[in-house]
Amino acid sequence: MNLQDIAKLSKDLYTNKALSFNEKSGQDVMREVFFNVLGVPAGTTGQNMLTAFNKNRYDVYQVISTALTAAIPAGVKGKYDNLANTLVIGFSDVARFTNRNRDLFRVALIAAGTQDLRRQEKLDAYYTLETDKYGVKVYTELEQFLNGQTDWTDYVDRIRESFENFVGERIYDAITKAYNALSTPYKENNTGSFDVDKTLALAERVSAKANAPVAIYGTVSALNKLTGGIQSSDNMKDEKNQYGYLKTFNGIPLIAIPQGLKNGKDEFAISDKALLVIPNGEKVVDVALKGDVLVVDAPATEHNALQPEYLVQYEIGVAARKAAVFGVSVIS
Repeated sequence: MNLQDIAKLSKDLYTNKALSFNEKSGQDVMREVFFNVLGVPAGTTGQNMLTAFNKNRYDVYQVISTALTAAIPAGVKGKYDNLANTLVIGFSDVARFTNRNRDLFRVALIAAGTQDLRRQEKLDAYYTLETDKYGVKVYTELEQFLNGQTDWTDYVDRIRESFENFVGERIYDAITKAYNALSTPYKENNTGSFDVDKTLALAERVSAKANAPVAIYGTVSALNKLTGGIQSSDNMKDEKNQYGYLKTFNGIPLIAIPQGLKNGKDEFAISDKALLVIPNGEKVVDVALKGDVLVVDAPATEHNALQPEYLVQYEIGVAARKAAVFGVSVIS
């Protein structure tokens, strides 16, 4: 299996956990890839495993890099596509984003017998997004490694999820900073609970400004705070039981934002006291993922416990989208 096939397999595994090939699960196929790269059969242990790893460690790291470079962007796009515009670029490229100019042309009166009108041009704005290196250092216990119990596939999946959640935190932080900077009439403050009339009026204003329909975004808990006080029909109750929230409210789509925990903390990453009103097709955050995922070796002899260790790093940039049209309703 070449690197292109490995990248495709990694991406396919993200989108379909039940993937199978010739009655083998996709996870088992990926495990076979690692043993093939090590040049030993599954079940190899002890000195034979250590020797194989020392001979082929950089090929193992290449597989990890290839798998993560394919899977992380797929995960970020799949999970946060409603909120973020994700751009995947090469090492030497610049993350350049376009801010769409939503201003309408001014229609003016033309005096009879003249063509005296000021020319107008629709100019979009461009800006570049800087990226920074972020990483995670992982290791495996020597005894576990020598017993052949190191699950490289699980390592790849855990690292992907870690970066995916990290990008999600940065997206939510950018959104929070952006809506904290908003003011009336695009920010509605509520006391105790969401004021339905205020939220609907905000949606109408954002729709008029953007000249487009809007949707209301929030966690499942936040969406239920908005609709909890309305009288529900049997169909609405069935819908809520099926999805956990109503998917439409007064003709406006309600879209649940995936909740997550802050890195290393037992604390929700997203507030359940805020609702975002966003025009259809509008993204309020830009994300840049730059280059390949790099896997850097740290020799086991550098540690008293002789634990095989490596550093995984990726260049990431996240920022609130400049000039994005959106509104927020918050409970104070």
